[in-house]
Amino acid sequence: MSTWILHCQIVSPFGVQDFIAGARRIRDYWAGSFLTAWLAARAMKAVCETGGEIVFPYPEHDPLWRALDDPGSTWRVGTVPNRFKARIADPGTFRPNGDDPCSAAVREAWQGLAEAVWETFLRDVADGKTRAIWNRQIDHFWEVSWVLGEDPGDGSDGRWLDRRKNWRTQVPNPEEPADHCRIFGQLQELSGHVRARGEAEAQNRFWQGVREKIRREVDPNARDAAFELLELRATERLSAPALVKRLFPCLAADRLREVFGWIPGGGAGAFAGIRYWPSTPYMAAIPWMIDVSRTVPEDARKFADEVRRQLYVPAVAERHVPIRSLEQPAEFGNLDGGLFFDEMLETEARNLEREAELSSAGTPAAEMLRGRAESLVEIRKRLAELQKTYRDAVSAGRSGRGRRRFDASPFYALLLMDGDAIGRMLSQAVGEGLEKEVSEGLRRFGERVPGIVEAYDGVLVYAGGDDVAAFLPLTRALPCTLELRRAYLGATGTLADGLGYSPTISAGLVFAHAGVPLASVVREAHRLLAEVAKEDNGRNSIAISVLKPSGRMAEYVTGFVSTSRAPDQGAPVDGLQALARAYAAEPERSTGFLYKVRERYGEMLQELDLQTLEQVLFAEWVLGRSLSEARIEEERERVRQLMGVCLTVRGDGGGCPIFRIEGGLIARFLADQGVGTFDHAEPAGAREAGP
Repeated sequence: MSTWILHCQIVSPFGVQDFIAGARRIRDYWAGSFLTAWLAARAMKAVCETGGEIVFPYPEHDPLWRALDDPGSTWRVGTVPNRFKARIADPGTFRPNGDDPCSAAVREAWQGLAEAVWETFLRDVADGKTRAIWNRQIDHFWEVSWVLGEDPGDGSDGRWLDRRKNWRTQVPNPEEPADHCRIFGQLQELSGHVRARGEAEAQNRFWQGVREKIRREVDPNARDAAFELLELRATERLSAPALVKRLFPCLAADRLREVFGWIPGGGAGAFAGIRYWPSTPYMAAIPWMIDVSRTVPEDARKFADEVRRQLYVPAVAERHVPIRSLEQPAEFGNLDGGLFFDEMLETEARNLEREAELSSAGTPAAEMLRGRAESLVEIRKRLAELQKTYRDAVSAGRSGRGRRRFDASPFYALLLMDGDAIGRMLSQAVGEGLEKEVSEGLRRFGERVPGIVEAYDGVLVYAGGDDVAAFLPLTRALPCTLELRRAYLGATGTLADGLGYSPTISAGLVFAHAGVPLASVVREAHRLLAEVAKEDNGRNSIAISVLKPSGRMAEYVTGFVSTSRAPDQGAPVDGLQALARAYAAEPERSTGFLYKVRERYGEMLQELDLQTLEQVLFAEWVLGRSLSEARIEEERERVRQLMGVCLTVRGDGGGCPIFRIEGGLIARFLADQGVGTFDHAEPAGAREAGP
């Protein structure tokens, strides 16, 4: 009897990655990942209910898969990839044009969630025009792409879905009319009013009604209308899919249980824990908050009390975000991240004053806005006092000449990791009978990911098989990346004998300013991972960039392998954090030297042998300085440390080492932003961290 194989993938009209990446805030990014994984899990479950068996990924121990049948689960991270392979008991149940169990399951799940959002937040403020737009966008948003055939037995079925894409049988959505969604620009916003036709006032009324409805449903006791802007900004006019993605975390816990079968994130009062995610300024401020709360705990507590006395706590998310190192004292770490940055406070106060001027004089709204602006001015004073107290306390116990920050850095990190050549691995695993072993190895890795990210004070967004997406404090990002790589190699290393090679993983790491739009940061991370680390550098690599509001400051890539020059020193990236600490400890390590070398020698550096390269760098480093014999050797060692980072390699071991001065520039950037100041000892139990 023939064995039938199904390859299935969940897709959206403009790509799953664009659906996930369409995000203004961390919660949006998480929501896209979670929904995609949940819908894929529902499709997999439908296959099993018809007597089929999931071959890859093997779902038995997956926490999201188990949550489908566990009403008591609190799991909230997407862990199921959007494509899978299964053995089918009855091929007759799969017919074209959406007449198959997977399509029906995805359609039912998505429409059920969308209807819950509609009933809760839109029904009372929408008319027939909005409902028509909603139905059009929701009903045909997700598609299940699948291929079914007899098992060839040689792994060649792994290419079926890729060939299926070339058929291009999906009918593209027509260009939608009128004003478009601010997140998914291909789609129309929901009000149906067109600003170009003079309907701006009607459009604004519709969205203000939605914001007021959100406030009534989520927090009817909110003191003022500013609460509404937390969930939906005044300038945001969204499509139906974008609004489902934005608002489903705000559904009541009981309603979420009805839709999902469990409460993702667990109940936090009437609402689930998935409503609460940190802001990017909060992620940036974590290292500073940790150090200040440990150095001057009483002053930190007084600052938090003063903020609450001023009644200016503009976001509720951070009150419920569990960052391990900030659990004690909780009240300091649970303030909104923007409160720790003088520039952000100043900008917000200025914006509030401007809005007050635009409001009718003497109205409650204008007075409320002015009162908030005055509170911010007072909080800025208190922040300056806290920074001075912290500076004095640190300086009193300080020795040496190292550079040090006393304010919070506005930079955080977004990390993406992805196993290399997974398709090749699976095809080979079929031929060797190792499919279950591959799936088991990826499961072991996935189990360790949440504990590792949490141990490094990060926030995990996605952990499915070989994929990871996480936000991290800047000072913790590199150590966490290297620890995750060790976990991946440890979990999949047992496959080496059967496959004939050792599995590897690549990473894209962005050090982003909190002022850069999150969607741009996500795109940069994907570019680094797919194009730079994997395609350009031969996989088994890490690509890093620094993203400022003005653009990309630096980009660095190297393989996770040793250079032939010093194989005992590990990969170049292993020394990046140490070099950053050296820059922080020794002010004379100037970036001017790095820029001068790049300007003077340029591409010529690539043509020098290693000995000559070291001599050139050393000569430039000591130029104009009179040094003793002992100091000469010290300075030479500093140059070697720089070369250990800047002399990069391809991940596949091909070609000659390439000298990238950007390694030194990124190390200096890390030193300026807090590495060597706020990076604390390795978290206890990080390497043993599990689920």
